[in-house]
Amino acid sequence: MVPQRSLLPFAVAYGTSIRVLNGTACIGGQTTTGFSEKCFLAKLSDQSGSLEFESLPDLPYGLANAAGAFAGNRLFVAGGENEHGVVS
Repeated sequence: MVPQRSLLPFAVAYGTSIRVLNGTACIGGQTTTGFSEKCFLAKLSDQSGSLEFESLPDLPYGLANAAGAFAGNRLFVAGGENEHGVVS
């Protein structure tokens, strides 16, 4: 449990959240300015129990409402939508 209020690094909605070994990968989404290519790992600190954020590599383009999975120590992202419409 997170003892204090924690905010995301930036305002984003409709992203893909995938539980991984050491936290939750947060991938893409939609911001007030468009689709986001940003990805980050949200995890609890071992020492303080506070929520920490670690940058992950960006997607090649902004994407929201995608499906995702974690298997074989790899993240997979499929589908979703961007400024051109539905991605398949």
